[in-house]
Amino acid sequence: MAGELGSRRAEVAAMGLVGILGCIGAAVQDTVSGVLIEATKTVVDGKDVYPVESFDTVFPIWIGTSILALLLVCTVWKAKKRE
Repeated sequence: MAGELGSRRAEVAAMGLVGILGCIGAAVQDTVSGVLIEATKTVVDGKDVYPVESFDTVFPIWIGTSILALLLVCTVWKAKKRE
């Protein structure tokens, strides 16, 4: 979309920013999910056991961030090129 709305330089800058933010977002999501899931871990006979309920805190975060991403995309859905 950036290529249709601006110059080639703006398109490359936008793609680079999206790539960097995607990597940062993945790292943050992995860390937050790991901490929340690890908090419900129990040890039974020397083995780590993760109850199904451990995902009850993580699923709303995953769903919420997915909805937020969808809403952000909707804000530029019908963007027009500036003259």
